[in-house]
Amino acid sequence: MRKILFIVNPAAGNGQAKKVLPLIHDIFSEQRLSYDIKVSNRENQITDLVKDSMMHGVYSDLVAVGGDGTIIECINAIVGSKIRLGLVPMGTGNDLARSLEIPKNPKEALHKILKGDLKKVDLGCVNGIIFINSTGVGIDGNIIYDTGKIKKVISGGAAYMLSTLKSIIGFQPFKAKLILDGVELERDVYLIAIGNGQYFGGGMKITPNAKLDSGLFQVCLVRKLSRRKFLRVFPKVYKGEHEKEAEVEMFTCGSISIDTLDRELHVSADGNLVSKTPAKIYMYHEKIYIWH
Repeated sequence: MRKILFIVNPAAGNGQAKKVLPLIHDIFSEQRLSYDIKVSNRENQITDLVKDSMMHGVYSDLVAVGGDGTIIECINAIVGSKIRLGLVPMGTGNDLARSLEIPKNPKEALHKILKGDLKKVDLGCVNGIIFINSTGVGIDGNIIYDTGKIKKVISGGAAYMLSTLKSIIGFQPFKAKLILDGVELERDVYLIAIGNGQYFGGGMKITPNAKLDSGLFQVCLVRKLSRRKFLRVFPKVYKGEHEKEAEVEMFTCGSISIDTLDRELHVSADGNLVSKTPAKIYMYHEKIYIWH
């Protein structure tokens, strides 16, 4: 017997997530499915809200109504359990939903939870933080920081694009030492992106050959290049065509450590700033089932 808990982040999508509430009632009441809805009322509350809810009810499914940040908070609350995850993508980036081909239309996404397929998906861990889609070091930290400001005015992928262009102007490449499955190398880079999924930064197909169930990450290194070329290469990332460029290197690995040699940088995970370098990243021992 299915019993579903919906977690709604009312801030997601500039407040658009709240508009899904009537749809949930209409669709799931009609199906006569048992469900509860919880709406978060402060930042970083979702993990605790889910954990508390799980203590008072036996749920088969948890549905995150929000963005990638909402999803990862939900995952950190249920990892290790048998609870299945559903997504209604209402955030700025929605990169995990892209990798799983979950519709942006809320009604269609809700029907995937009713009649879709289940996929067993890998999880990653960076500096003790569980993530599902991507992690990274470099220019993305600046982008995420600025996007937090810009998305208050402009939602969706446009906020990521504008903050990316802003960061290209001011961000300086950094020296990094990496160890990928025991192989050490050093590079001057703008970005180190580690993908479990294909998409990053609101629709950039940064790791186009990554698969959520392969047990391996795809790693994209963008080496030092001129700003002029960066601007020329940047649009190719949205189609996954950047890997053909001489300054881009792609690797596949199950673990990676990153140390920045000239300055400390932010480490991102699923669109959030979670720690500072150095970073240790590996495939987590637990997996999760997701409706898609």
